[in-house]
Amino acid sequence: MKPHLHKLSDLLGAAADLLDRLGPVTGLRVGIHPTLAEGIRLLVQTGEPYTDAVGPLDRIGAALAAPVDQGRTPALNYASVRGVWKGAPVHGSHLYPPGPLDKGPCTRSAADLGRRVHALIPWAEHDWARRTESIHAYDENGAPRLHVVIATDGPLDDTLTAFLDAAGLLQYRHERKFDYVAHGSVLLEDGTVVTASVITP
Repeated sequence: MKPHLHKLSDLLGAAADLLDRLGPVTGLRVGIHPTLAEGIRLLVQTGEPYTDAVGPLDRIGAALAAPVDQGRTPALNYASVRGVWKGAPVHGSHLYPPGPLDKGPCTRSAADLGRRVHALIPWAEHDWARRTESIHAYDENGAPRLHVVIATDGPLDDTLTAFLDAAGLLQYRHERKFDYVAHGSVLLEDGTVVTASVITP
């Protein structure tokens, strides 16, 4: 399994604080990656080119006191910004055309995303959190979503059960199609759908 380079609770707290600072900005997807050097990743999902949606990425750059870099490849235009917030490395990016992670324009405010991420901090106290590869918070068709990826050397179903029991009561286990991954979902009280993927590293 990949070692954690950052403490999960620190990343969650820093991401929630940064999103709260960004306030009314919309169009963001946030990824928490304790195994990556850049532990917090913000993806602008407005469905528009950067030049037509300057606000989100520039607000991130202003908060980080870092410049926005722009570039172009044959396939896409991109803009990105890198910095540190509350001791956590941050990478913000805007890709156009949108990539495979894009779930349509996110209309939820950064502050609302921040409250959702802050509510996840207690999850970092569970045993399975030490094996968390990533947590993504985003919108899908206007509804709040979370996706958690956990790696384990042990039985996949045991780790999935531990996560689902910690997350909530309204659970659903997806049919197993492969030996190396197990999926499950939980509906939180606020209407957020959480999907968990437990994988063999």
